[in-house]
Amino acid sequence: MKKIFLLLVCNLLSVEFLTAQTKLGKGEFRAVYLAKKVADTTKPAYITTDTMFLEFSKTRSVYYNPTYRALDSIALSRTQKAMKASQSGAPIKLNFSDNLLSNMRNKNSNVIAHCYPTNQKLTFYTHNLPGKAFTYEEEYPLFQWQMSDETQTIKGYLCKKATTTFRGRTWEVWYTLDIPTPFGVWKFYGLPGLIVLAKDSKNHFIFELLGLKRLPTDYEMTTHYDYGEPRNFIKITHKQYMQELKKYLEDPMGYISQAMMNTPVQIEMKDKEGRPIPKRKITYNPIEYE
Repeated sequence: MKKIFLLLVCNLLSVEFLTAQTKLGKGEFRAVYLAKKVADTTKPAYITTDTMFLEFSKTRSVYYNPTYRALDSIALSRTQKAMKASQSGAPIKLNFSDNLLSNMRNKNSNVIAHCYPTNQKLTFYTHNLPGKAFTYEEEYPLFQWQMSDETQTIKGYLCKKATTTFRGRTWEVWYTLDIPTPFGVWKFYGLPGLIVLAKDSKNHFIFELLGLKRLPTDYEMTTHYDYGEPRNFIKITHKQYMQELKKYLEDPMGYISQAMMNTPVQIEMKDKEGRPIPKRKITYNPIEYE
């Protein structure tokens, strides 16, 4: 398989690397989840995994990927060193084919923050689309839960079952009343207890609780990115985000080129032999169909 190189050449006088952070208040607990997904339905045996954190208090929560945050910080440090080492006005080159930035591309970079009852909304932040950082809000209630009396012991917790259909997927969710909270993994909200297991009917997406810990009393929850895009988050709607995602998946290279138009960033997309990479689609299995 040919190795693909994505080369960004940035003018140091013009490009600003931002830190995007919103403080959400004190966190009380951190639930750790293993998130599994079938990214390509033509290869159902290939399952990708992420370790995800759900931090929550009585009134708010934030769901994020701690591995991406760590890679984020390393990428920022590398960029700052390159900028200092370069002469003023000279370009720097960041080779996106190396292990670090390749890993960043493969990790879930989404952050989902719930605030209730303050504004009764969830806020979604994403760096998943190259060259752009988006945010959108959605109002409660998003989910219509069908509650069941069926019980099962999972991970040592006595759990009750609930089901819902949301944007093209039917979900089976097991939650425990031992840990009362309305905040759930991913966008899930409104159950009377912490989600221990959630999966869609096709088993393409599965969230499993790995553990729970109490956070230090001075711990501050944030929607934190160390390594930002050369712009602020763009406020859009969920529908507009899905349209942007569709455009990227159908022509990823064209999308990146267009995102960098009228900026000091130059893009070269070539394989390891130096030949231009032809247009191609990305196979994608969305968690939301609409």
